[in-house]
Amino acid sequence: MTPVAKAVKHKSSAPSLTSSGALRVMQDIPQNRASAMPMTAGFFSSFHTVSRHMAVSHRQESTMSVSLGQPIPDFTAQATSDTEVTPASLKGKQAVIYFYPKDHTPGCTTEGGDFRDHLKEFEAANTVILGVSRDSLRTHENFRAKQGYPFELISDPDETLCKIFDVIHMKKFMGKESLGVVRSTFLIDADGNLAREWRGVKVKGHVEEVLDAARELDAGK
Repeated sequence: MTPVAKAVKHKSSAPSLTSSGALRVMQDIPQNRASAMPMTAGFFSSFHTVSRHMAVSHRQESTMSVSLGQPIPDFTAQATSDTEVTPASLKGKQAVIYFYPKDHTPGCTTEGGDFRDHLKEFEAANTVILGVSRDSLRTHENFRAKQGYPFELISDPDETLCKIFDVIHMKKFMGKESLGVVRSTFLIDADGNLAREWRGVKVKGHVEEVLDAARELDAGK
């Protein structure tokens, strides 16, 4: 057989690019792999887009957040008893600022009651108590009167303080996720610096732990 004939024979034995051949090739690919292939580029593109968005959002929020050992940012907040709260108004005293999800709910009522029951001990440690939620002043006044809280409650409907202290995060309740206030407490020293923080607070035993920290901070001034 001539070299040309051999070449022709070799070429004819190669897989054909006919439609039937293409079909056989596709059939040889596992179904789950074949279906996943066209999604890959789109999936990673969407993933990177979401990741960039989350990173930008985190950087933007971080610039607003408090940092341990640093002065808390300036703010003006309205509280019960027609009180205006600013960092300057707290200078000279330690302050506990505790964030809670909502007035008239079981956990928030218990937490407020624990601070109420230990108020004199906090006062002995040169520490004032302030509660914060997104409820209106009217709701706060009702809640405060009903529970006999002897400290003021700050109304933060536009989430200004919540964002400064970075307490708004995704929460899951009854199988659904939504943005909400994560129960958190912050201890400010007499010079207006953030001394301690507690995030994702469990109510039981929490106030006693904060009181111990307030006493220690006051003793070391």
